[in-house]
Amino acid sequence: MNKGRGIFIFAGAALVLCLALLLIPVSSQYADPCGSVLWPAKVWFSDGGELVHATTPPCNDARMDRVPMAAIIGVIGVGLGIVGLATRRSASGTDEAPPPARRSSQPNG
Repeated sequence: MNKGRGIFIFAGAALVLCLALLLIPVSSQYADPCGSVLWPAKVWFSDGGELVHATTPPCNDARMDRVPMAAIIGVIGVGLGIVGLATRRSASGTDEAPPPARRSSQPNG
């Protein structure tokens, strides 16, 4: 197995987990639907006597509690992907310097 391939597998898994955390609907302690972090569910509710169509405060809190965890996992996934690319590039030998030019024992003139 290639040395950098395992890193790419972990990077891909981290990015898939990050995307899943952002897309799977969150739940709050209330019965109203919250939706996911990226697509919140808006409901009609009373806010200070005014009827509004928005996400409820408990759902907003539940959604925002998931954002730091998803961001950390996403940054780890991107970092592993960059490390995997750097490892693959150094293993292929493209970063090696060319050999020094040969010197002649005779003068040029």
